[in-house]
Amino acid sequence: MTRIAASKIFDLLGSQERCVIDRREIADPTFGSVRRCLRQMVYLLRDSDDREAEELSRGLRTLLSEWLTVPVPLDDSIQITIAESFANRSPGAVAQRWGNDMRRLYEGAVTAAAQLSLQESPMRRELAAALKELCDRHQTFKVYCHRRESPHFTSLQSADGVQLVPGCAFLHTVTEYRDSDTFDVLVKCGPLRSHGWGAAPDAVLTAPRFRDLLQVVWAGCSDEPSFGYEPTDPGGRQTESRLKSQWRTRRSAVGQPDAFSAEETVDEVDELQWFRQINRPREMRSATLVELDRDHGILYPPHARVLSFDPDPASTQPFDQRIPYETLTEGMFVVLPVIDEVGLGELRAEHGSYSRVWKEQLRRDWTADPAGLVRRLRAQGLNLVHLESAIERWCEPPSNVIHAPQQSRHFQILIKVLGLGTERHTAGGASAGAVWWQAAWIEVRRSRGEAIQAGVQEREIIDERLLEILKSQLADARQMALCGNGFILPTPDGTDLHGYCSFHRIAGFESGFEVPDSELRKTGEMRYFERWRG
Repeated sequence: MTRIAASKIFDLLGSQERCVIDRREIADPTFGSVRRCLRQMVYLLRDSDDREAEELSRGLRTLLSEWLTVPVPLDDSIQITIAESFANRSPGAVAQRWGNDMRRLYEGAVTAAAQLSLQESPMRRELAAALKELCDRHQTFKVYCHRRESPHFTSLQSADGVQLVPGCAFLHTVTEYRDSDTFDVLVKCGPLRSHGWGAAPDAVLTAPRFRDLLQVVWAGCSDEPSFGYEPTDPGGRQTESRLKSQWRTRRSAVGQPDAFSAEETVDEVDELQWFRQINRPREMRSATLVELDRDHGILYPPHARVLSFDPDPASTQPFDQRIPYETLTEGMFVVLPVIDEVGLGELRAEHGSYSRVWKEQLRRDWTADPAGLVRRLRAQGLNLVHLESAIERWCEPPSNVIHAPQQSRHFQILIKVLGLGTERHTAGGASAGAVWWQAAWIEVRRSRGEAIQAGVQEREIIDERLLEILKSQLADARQMALCGNGFILPTPDGTDLHGYCSFHRIAGFESGFEVPDSELRKTGEMRYFERWRG
């Protein structure tokens, strides 16, 4: 993409005295009830040491954070998703498990969600009307959002069924924004935040490539106080003064003013700010998400050195240890070594051999009786939100990343429900069956780049040796990089390291994650990682 000339930006900014933030705050009493119930349930669960309660709390935070920052349809799926979060328990079972306060809030959330499905989402309605107005005025616009959120925008239509947001109207990364040509209006859903849910680069205020900012936000969701400020002194006063003189905010209220009860003012229900405050237990670490595609990514700790490949023929160091955001940039490849396979006797296999077996059985069961399969999985304890869509992803054929449950206990449940690893599939009976699922799980972990090494070898030592080996394979790597966004390169015969390297092209970066050490440095699904977003 060609970098825009600075003179063109100055011409845009010089053509008007101030840029305008058209902030439209939406209030809806029914959605307000859903917000209030979910927030209070998170509050009740926040200090629990129970694993199920912790997962439920994080799941509810993820749901509400997405609904507050993405124009999702508020249809039947909202009620279904809330019920699935509680494993479709009855209100009585919820009370027995977590008490009567949780039961009351659960029933209130489900009831309000059912009422929501009777009307069109106020956010989507307001956003569609605003975009229709831009189209009628022949104004050019771009939408800044996460890559996975774009379908919710492209599904917006005018009253006569015309699609309002073309696929070319999206900006997903800082690089895409920086390289964008000038346009009239930037569209943003949710508050302005530099990290976490609904994040956008500070450059949208400090270096605008547009005339106006259209911001559609739910009432109560305030902008990050320091967003867009790059202080030139310790207090940031010079930059704040400059930004206030450059930007003018025009606020308008949309919807019903009684969306919040009298005892609950708008300032007291900023869930995104509150969630971020309670999402920092001592065992968590800050992390940066390296996006590999729309559905997958890897979480790295700050200043991590990542084995990577730069396919640019002009690069003087094609293979090197690089730092995300700094020397590791979009378009390069993360290199995940899979070396020295764990010995499991006759159960050792090439990449994807186990996954082909269980995926084939999963596809058969899913095709024959999808509802029955979901019931059996939930009965055994696999209580994932969006379980149906997760099963559809797990059915996909194995590639350099094997789609599978993120946790070993969930994977073990899946294999058990599918009836694999029994006498029908292994010659050694039940004991061999137990080893079979473990071997299949190791295959999944290896595809995600988790370090499973023999003996006491450290990953850093292996990476250093791999650099030498990879340099001898430079021509092959460059040729394979031309063919797609991911590939596998085996180590050459005769070397002291046996295995392969999995290459994943980088699509973007996102900061603002707080994660346990166990979630770092492995490939995972974006929907799973969203639970760690601030």
